[in-house]
Amino acid sequence: MKLNNGRDSLWRFQPKNLKPPPKWLIYLFATCLIIPKVNLIQITGQTSGIRIDDIFILLVTPYLLMQLGRYRVALHGLKIYLVFIFLALVSALLHIDTNGWKLVLYPVRLIEYIVFILAGAMCIDRNLLAKISVAIVLANTAAAIGQTFFDYGGFPYSRYVNSVEGRAIGLGAGPWEMAAIVNMAMASLYYAWNDKRQRHIHFFVVYLISLVGLILTESRVGLVVSTVTVAIFISQLGLPLSKRFYVFITVAALSAGIFFLVPNSLESRSTALMSKGNFDKALQIDTSKGKSSREAGGTLNFQVVDDGSQDPSWGVRAKKWVTATDIFLSDARNIPLGVGPGYFGPALDGGFVRVLVEHGSLGLLALLLALIGFDTAFRNYRVITMVFAAHMVFIDIYLSYKFISLLLFLLGAMLTLNNEKRSENATSN
Repeated sequence: MKLNNGRDSLWRFQPKNLKPPPKWLIYLFATCLIIPKVNLIQITGQTSGIRIDDIFILLVTPYLLMQLGRYRVALHGLKIYLVFIFLALVSALLHIDTNGWKLVLYPVRLIEYIVFILAGAMCIDRNLLAKISVAIVLANTAAAIGQTFFDYGGFPYSRYVNSVEGRAIGLGAGPWEMAAIVNMAMASLYYAWNDKRQRHIHFFVVYLISLVGLILTESRVGLVVSTVTVAIFISQLGLPLSKRFYVFITVAALSAGIFFLVPNSLESRSTALMSKGNFDKALQIDTSKGKSSREAGGTLNFQVVDDGSQDPSWGVRAKKWVTATDIFLSDARNIPLGVGPGYFGPALDGGFVRVLVEHGSLGLLALLLALIGFDTAFRNYRVITMVFAAHMVFIDIYLSYKFISLLLFLLGAMLTLNNEKRSENATSN
């Protein structure tokens, strides 16, 4: 039976004449997804340097390139994202005179992440994918517990610090990154276990464990995304409505119990979350100091005075977004390709805003089209795209090595698994 999409050759599974990939190689890639980022060689002026995983990726890339026949489908699913990376590289090169060569590292990092979609294409076993996802959740939650209750350190700046003050960061660079990584791992479990009834109870157990870690990070967007993910999972259980309602009430009660038992300051941090002062203060932002500081080669200071009239998190984001937009619109030449990747330093705390101002309208369009392409690839598991898009609103998550690597790893695995299933169905018919 021929497929009716006119792409029979595209979807034909390739690895019959290729040796199966060694499992140890997949496990090494999985290890890269879990271990913290540690610089072996520091690059002056940058938080990101040369890391152990960079060396590993460099060593295995020739092997992956020799296996391209296996990955045709995965690479096809990545083509719009490749356009986004190409535009980022062009923008970086156009702004070398003002931004310097160091900022070319940003698009180079994006190129490096592509290797993980090829690694994911080797992972054609849902059970293995589930094991990797569970390991990510457990490792980050264990680290967060150690940081909160036993004063363990972490790796916020690509190096170890003896103590993490305040919010837990797990094995990520910050609470925001850990929350996004854990949520993407749970979305991966959604894919791996959704149609396996015997695994549903396992999903809820892992979810409740992940909830402990998310509460310790005090990431509000992370907790909202986690809640939506588990709610969607429950709605898709295939049980009668009354039983799904019972499951929902049970999970909600357990979640509430964990929330009140795990120490956190979410309530005190959120007293002004919906305050009118957030809007009023945003209208009063003076961008002149930030602009002059950045034009002089300095860093932008976005600290706000916590006087209780506005949410500090919203206040910092408002200052960053308004100042960045003002700089972006100050020169019409910035509109197509932006002010250059990395212009605003380690964090602008808004992925879509950052893509617009640093990569321009063309870069944002390419990323949105890539996101639509991911959504199409994930089909019935669009919760994965939802996790990406939701965190992108408040965090520069597209620059997170751990998060994007996991997303692309999952994309490669799903495209290959779906393609194998299509081939089997076509053969049987």
